[in-house]
Amino acid sequence: MKIVLQALVILFNYLGAYSTEKKNIFIFFVISTVFSILMFYYVGQYAAILPVATTGIRYFIYIFKNKYKTKFPLYFCLTMHIIAFIISTNSIKTIVDIIPSVLVIIGCIVYWYLDGEKLKKYVVLLNIPWIIYYICCGLYLTTVNLVIQNILMFIAIIRLRKKTIVAKKCYN
Repeated sequence: MKIVLQALVILFNYLGAYSTEKKNIFIFFVISTVFSILMFYYVGQYAAILPVATTGIRYFIYIFKNKYKTKFPLYFCLTMHIIAFIISTNSIKTIVDIIPSVLVIIGCIVYWYLDGEKLKKYVVLLNIPWIIYYICCGLYLTTVNLVIQNILMFIAIIRLRKKTIVAKKCYN
C-alpha cells in the first residue's frame, strides 16, 4: 500500500506540474495532497499530516496570487501553517518530525515572493530536507523521485543561466 500511495502522489504531482490551466493545476495538486496525507498516515508520520493539508489550501490561494493587490493571502497562509505546526506538535516524536512544518512555512514565503530561476533554486534547496525526511520515513520511491526532480531542476537552472549569459552577450 505504501508504494501505491507514493506512486499516486508522484503521478498527481507530475500532472499538476505539467498542466497549463490553473484549475487543473489546483485539482492535481490537491489530489496529490490528499494522497500525501494518506501516505503519511499509513507510515505513521502524523506530524506531517496537518502541515501538508494546509499546503493544499495554499496551492489554491497562490494560484490566483497575481490577482491580489494585498499581502493578506500570504499572511493568512503563514498563520494557517503556524497554527498547523502548533496543533501538530503533540505528534512530534523526534527532531525529524518538525521538518514538514518548518519547510511548509519557509515554502509559503518562497512561493509568494519568488518566480523563475530564483524559485527553482530555492525549491531545489527546500527539497533536500524533504529527501532526508522521506528517507527517515521509509518512503524510498518518493525519495528517488524527488532526487530525480532535483537533478532535472538543477539542469534547468544551468540551462536558464546559460541562455541568460548568451542573451546578454548578444545584446552587448
